[in-house]
Amino acid sequence: MEFQGNRVEAALLYSTLSDNWDSERESYGSVYWKNRNSKYNHPFRDYFWDYWDYLDAEYSAEEVRDFIAEIKEFGADTAGFNGFKFREVKEKLAFLYDMLGTKYVRENQMEKAAEAFSNITDWYWSKQYSAWGDGSNVFDKNPFFHLKYTPEFIAQVDTIRLNKYNVTVQLMEYLKRAEDANETERDYYYFLVANGYFNMSCQGNSWMMRRFYYSTYDIRGYVDDSEYYEMNLAKEYYGLAKKYAKTREFEALCVRMMARCEKNRIFHSQKNSYDEVALDKNLSLNKYYLELKNDYSDYFEELESDCYAFERYFASRR
Repeated sequence: MEFQGNRVEAALLYSTLSDNWDSERESYGSVYWKNRNSKYNHPFRDYFWDYWDYLDAEYSAEEVRDFIAEIKEFGADTAGFNGFKFREVKEKLAFLYDMLGTKYVRENQMEKAAEAFSNITDWYWSKQYSAWGDGSNVFDKNPFFHLKYTPEFIAQVDTIRLNKYNVTVQLMEYLKRAEDANETERDYYYFLVANGYFNMSCQGNSWMMRRFYYSTYDIRGYVDDSEYYEMNLAKEYYGLAKKYAKTREFEALCVRMMARCEKNRIFHSQKNSYDEVALDKNLSLNKYYLELKNDYSDYFEELESDCYAFERYFASRR
């Protein structure tokens, strides 16, 4: 069915093959499959045994949307072949809306992402993204005000319950304010937007906005690989924060954050041929470090060597 283009039926049938109990062997039997044209690349496997991972890696947002529509239309049917097809997925709509919204985040279609996430209850968010689960994918820090491995330097003025829906809506609100020509704090809101995108990367505290698993190994083949590993949108919005900055100190901080993003772009675009220590020492590879050194020389050494200084540079914004 997949080879004939009927991806919805294929996914439904895949779901019935996952985790089947073999009573004779008293164990779960697994069925493995792979799309012959797959671009997905995992260091340990290129076959799948679970329909969820396969949908995540191989199906588009539109195909997942169609999959959900099929379940909503026919999933209540318990008789005959429909009863068989939908038995594993009819109670998994929250998971599938999570996947759909996540796929839209990967495409930077935030309004569609928010619409998908809005179908999910608070109970699901608490169960899946809190310490109630295994604790590996907990939203523990606000992505607009906190950066990993960086001392706190921005006063948190907005408090939201951290889940994918609320983060998406907050990002859209900050971006709306940043793009408003009448807004007097455009540099501030662009900086918060940049932090949000930064934290959706592999280096951020909200990587689960784009991925369902975190690995120290590259898992490639997703539509947003370059964004997840290279932080290009974050760099773009730090640049806009700099554009609307009112002081040179805050401009310098923006350039410092752009340099941090650029280091990841170089590291991953060169297929890890450089290590991070070498990148830090070889400033000529990073044009934003060069800009910081050449155009903001009075601030370079402090911003480069002391991230505790970020608070003062951010406070100098006004």
